[in-house]
Amino acid sequence: MTSCNSCETHFNIGCFGHCEVIETGFTATEAGEHAVMLNFLGVVKNIVIDLEIGDDINIPAGNFNESSEQFFTIQMPSGDEFTYTADEIEYT
Repeated sequence: MTSCNSCETHFNIGCFGHCEVIETGFTATEAGEHAVMLNFLGVVKNIVIDLEIGDDINIPAGNFNESSEQFFTIQMPSGDEFTYTADEIEYT
């Protein structure tokens, strides 16, 4: 399990309100509990969301500090990190 300290690439999800849901635009490729591992100031917080294959991956924004840059990874039920590829760049 990584804590996103080793992120080599990042994907900008843009601005969002604190009480909103972050719509990542990503789709689940596995069914079960996904762990969103949020790294903020060296502290890792796990947020568990239950998804089915094909569900949109939306994350409750209340877990994020809306006034700073934060990084997170998504661990799928298999234990693998969720990856997203755009313009030949793989984001993990």
